[in-house]
Amino acid sequence: MEMINGQLWINCNWCECKFPEREATKVTQDKTFLGFKTGTETVKVCAQCIHEHKKYIKTLNNKN
Repeated sequence: MEMINGQLWINCNWCECKFPEREATKVTQDKTFLGFKTGTETVKVCAQCIHEHKKYIKTLNNKN
């Protein structure tokens, strides 16, 4: 996290890019340890990752 031009910038939890926190999308995902699900966690991701994830889900749905 760092301040740039008065805005808080954070790293995307999926791709590690830096982006303004106000543009973050919160995503709940499974938390695992050694391949076992240990709960869920909420992470902040950038718009590009959300866009790519939606394209991937749409591709999976079209295969059915």
